[in-house]
Amino acid sequence: MSSTSEGIGHCRIFYASASKFREYIGGRDSPYYPILGRKRHNLTTTIMCLYKKTLLNPKYLPNKKNGYNPPKCTDERFRYIEAECGKCYECRKKRAREWSIRIHENLKYEFGYFVTLTISPESMKNLMEIEEVKKLKGNENAIAKLALRRCLERIRKQTGKSLKHWCVTELGEENDRIHLHGIVFGQRAAELIKQQWGYGIVYVGKYCSTRTANYITKYMLKEDVKHPWFTGRVFTSAGIGRGYVFGNRTRNKFRGKETDDRYQAANGQMIAMPRYYKNKLYSDEEREIIWGYKQEDPWTYVHGERVRKNDEPTIKNLTEYYRRVINKTMMDNPKDWEKRKRENKRQRRAEGYRKIRKEMYKDAIKNGVVRESVLINQKLREKKDQTYCSIKNYFISLQRNQKRNIIKQLELW
Repeated sequence: MSSTSEGIGHCRIFYASASKFREYIGGRDSPYYPILGRKRHNLTTTIMCLYKKTLLNPKYLPNKKNGYNPPKCTDERFRYIEAECGKCYECRKKRAREWSIRIHENLKYEFGYFVTLTISPESMKNLMEIEEVKKLKGNENAIAKLALRRCLERIRKQTGKSLKHWCVTELGEENDRIHLHGIVFGQRAAELIKQQWGYGIVYVGKYCSTRTANYITKYMLKEDVKHPWFTGRVFTSAGIGRGYVFGNRTRNKFRGKETDDRYQAANGQMIAMPRYYKNKLYSDEEREIIWGYKQEDPWTYVHGERVRKNDEPTIKNLTEYYRRVINKTMMDNPKDWEKRKRENKRQRRAEGYRKIRKEMYKDAIKNGVVRESVLINQKLREKKDQTYCSIKNYFISLQRNQKRNIIKQLELW
């Protein structure tokens, strides 16, 4: 493969030749054309966020964790930290790689089955009524979460413990139906999921290996052109791959500047260790010391290309170039991220309101303000109904009491 295709890194899969790619970004007149001849560094796992921000270290800011009495920063290297955006292609690829490693480690000591869980149109309508959702668009992940949670509750009721799992959501290309791909762990996992799913078809794979982990985590990188509003969501049990922590404490032991905080893959390649393992293996102080040693390195990486830290023009040019490339190939657009952020915030707020409404209804039934049959028949929507007025007044009195309690707490404080 030519040096140009090596220079464009992960984008080489989208173009058959370097000439087509040059033509795609604007030909030889493009300001980024000279960069195309650069050779990619061998460390392909070195990933740098293309939209990172420099922030004040929250450790040295007043917050609830330190009792609003932050410690004094004795080393100015730790005053500021670089924060990843968490939404660009590089950040999503990093998370997918970390999950792939953790699933691979979990499969070493626990049997797993690859599963695909679908939801039929009839089950979709029932779940939408339970979730109190009027339209499906924008609420696909909430429906999938409800279905998976209810299935796991039935399994827990049958066996006495929950089913260990890792699942990611996806919207179908043809019928636009939400479904889940994932791995369930345990010898009886496939049998239990078939018995208790009940919302549609359950497909169980013939085998489950490292390739399976790589396959399902790739759905985290999928940019759905047909459904631009949708982003796949991960639903997982706690402690996936925690066996690695107990088996590698000696090799990854903290030794100051000589600490080896890398993960050794099955083929012997040394790659970046997932953050979950670093948090388990090292304390806050040890992680800070390791990070300080890394800051002494004069080199940094932009999409895998090695650059000196003091060479700001080159870093800026490479960052802008790769932003443009990934924007065209993987549809990474910060404006779309802001729209999704507002939409996700709206969905979380609506979900919170639904939970509060259900709790208030339960309190109203418990205190005899309204009969349960009235709620089932949904007569509360009629504003002229006497029952609606009574429960409305009851809610108002609850809010007043809450406000009074808050005012009293503030006065005492």
